[in-house]
Amino acid sequence: MIVDIFDISENGDGIGRIDGKIVFVKNALPGDSIDVEITKDKGSFFLAKIKGDNSPVCGGAPLLRLEYGRQLEFKEKRVKDCLERLSGISAPKVNPIVGMEHPFNYRNKGEFKVNESLPYCNVNCVDCPIQSKEALEVLSHFRNNPVKNAEELIIRNNKAGDILSFTIQKSGYPLLFEGSNLINDFIGNLKVEVDAASFYQVNGIQCEKLYSKVKSYVDPGSFLIDLYCGAGSIGLFCSDICSKVIGVESVKEAIIQANRNAVINGIVNASFICGKAEDVVPSKLQGVNADIVVLDPPRAGCKASLLNTVAEIAPKKLIYVSCNPSTLARDIKVLCSLGFEFVEATPFDLFPHTPHVETVAYLVRQ
Repeated sequence: MIVDIFDISENGDGIGRIDGKIVFVKNALPGDSIDVEITKDKGSFFLAKIKGDNSPVCGGAPLLRLEYGRQLEFKEKRVKDCLERLSGISAPKVNPIVGMEHPFNYRNKGEFKVNESLPYCNVNCVDCPIQSKEALEVLSHFRNNPVKNAEELIIRNNKAGDILSFTIQKSGYPLLFEGSNLINDFIGNLKVEVDAASFYQVNGIQCEKLYSKVKSYVDPGSFLIDLYCGAGSIGLFCSDICSKVIGVESVKEAIIQANRNAVINGIVNASFICGKAEDVVPSKLQGVNADIVVLDPPRAGCKASLLNTVAEIAPKKLIYVSCNPSTLARDIKVLCSLGFEFVEATPFDLFPHTPHVETVAYLVRQ
């Protein structure tokens, strides 16, 4: 049966209709009119694939066939649709999505399997539209000089082109392959050390734009609390205009790195606490009068208990950085019921040629 594809799901599947029921079609893109076969009837929707198509699509760039301007349109629309549908906000203010001028070879980290037969994301990759040129050169060197017992090759690079690459051995041990054990990169004026285990955005150009947007909401002299802070980069990026910054993160290695980045930048007004945000806020930050709270949770969003505690802190401003429009909208609905007012959201395309979109949402206390 022929299906017209009119949208993209958050997983990158094409969306169409069969007999009035939504169908998700693997490897299909908006504008396609294709013959499909249903693989599963899920009751309220169908799953399908293109008839006769058994060819895989690059897992790193599933939207590559879709013109970049249209990719941006669909991502911006998804953020707005989620806010309207899941937050219940009528005509939410969603600023134009911030895309890339050159949306290729943007990744500063690549992970490549050694022995798997996938036609993408393995060391036999000779060209990739999203991996850095430095990474592709290291892949070429690896093919000519393979490492015994290596299961995976991981490559990181900075804006200057410096390389850190290592293999993961069958024993689980990381072994340096090419470059150095540590490279430095910059987010604006913030110097960041990057090693094998660093928590660092894979698109440095767009990361700086996103952080600058966050900083634009921060009033000089503010006391800022950064929850789910990772390696502390958002708080540290804003620290030069803040009176005080406290970051909270559950991953110990990330907290160590956050403190290290504070030291190498000479930042003395930032401190970091290791622990789950939903535990640390009520136990250690209860009664703290912060001017602004930044939330940057994983895809699953925030726990309801944390949102309640954030409301008790009652910051004047709340900035929510999200990689998932659905959980962002869900949490904004809760926050609005707890005394905050949604002002605006700005989508950022940190992952061109994929269905993923980052969003900075700005709320104020009513």
